[in-house]
Order: sequence, then C-alpha cells, then structure tokens
Amino acid sequence: MKRVTALVLCSTLLAACSTVTVNPSGTQKRADDPTWSDRKDYFFWGLAGEETIDLQRVCDTRGVAQTQAQTTFVDGLLGGLTLGIWAPRHARVWCK
Repeated sequence: MKRVTALVLCSTLLAACSTVTVNPSGTQKRADDPTWSDRKDYFFWGLAGEETIDLQRVCDTRGVAQTQAQTTFVDGLLGGLTLGIWAPRHARVWCK
C-alpha cells in the first residue's frame, strides 16, 4: 500500500500543465469557449503519435482565429500514472 501511495504522490508532483497558443492575426489571446475541442492521444511521453486537425472542415469559410494545444493537470497526471506510455493532450480551435 505504501508503494501505491508513493507512486500516486510522485505522479501528482510530476504532472505539469503546458499550453501552446497560436494566434495568426496577432491579436490578444481569446478566453471564450472554443469552437472545437478534442482530446488527442500520444504515447511514450508524446514521442509517438501524430494528429492532424482539418481546420478548413472545423471553421469552414469563417477562418481560424486561434489554435491551442494544452496538457492539463489531469492529462499530466494520467501520463504520470501510466509512466509516460499514454500521454493525452487537448487540442482547441477558435473560428472567426
């Protein structure tokens, strides 16, 4: 039981959040709800796995206002608990 508690504690401490935001127009970062959001699965600490988002399908003729890739606390925790074998991330798109 002590080993399980230690593993959970270490995983919690090692779980980190990160966000990469791309705003093509150079305006201020949007904080409203995204037009599209989905969890993407990666493996081996994010070294394996590739995801492509069809921005034309998501935004149609409106154009893209902002894209974002984010590792939430829960994503980091899940990656830590699986020892990096599974490393989920979230992708978000805002349309104009």
